[in-house]
Amino acid sequence: MLNAFQQTSLSVSAGRLYFHTFQTVFLSPVPALQIVGGIALAGITRGIIMGGLVYGVAWLAFGVPALSGIAITGLVLSAFCFAALGIALGLVIADSDEISLVNNFIITPMVFFCGSFFPIQNLPVFLQAVVSVLPLSIANSLMRRVVWNSQAAGNAAILALMGLSLLLWGARGLKKYSE
Repeated sequence: MLNAFQQTSLSVSAGRLYFHTFQTVFLSPVPALQIVGGIALAGITRGIIMGGLVYGVAWLAFGVPALSGIAITGLVLSAFCFAALGIALGLVIADSDEISLVNNFIITPMVFFCGSFFPIQNLPVFLQAVVSVLPLSIANSLMRRVVWNSQAAGNAAILALMGLSLLLWGARGLKKYSE
């Protein structure tokens, strides 16, 4: 999740603010949705590679069981969602230092509160309601499922819709972008 978001948002914002590579993007006859789709695929790839490396170490060193198809689906959809978030935010930030603010105040708390390390059920009820709709909570829930059922399909659909919405937000931001 972190690699999919951070690397995508940094490459978009640095390309836009410092290297001015988005000027050449606008000269190409490629639709904005295809451009952000390609950037998202790069972010998904980074996220899957890093997630695979972490899982590989856990599997080799600690005997973690093999990933199920549901867990792999959750990993891919989580990487998609956070790569699309990186694109959308990378297009609206005014300074690349703002990505650190997003990491510090949105991404890092999400890691701790969304069930990655601590169960969501241990949080106060009002916080459970907020945290349960965040994409990482949904991805964690999906990755912990053993069988496909209606709840797993619903979680996968919600993550896919979140990612698609963020991707469309990024495409709209790219269409409006001007230097």
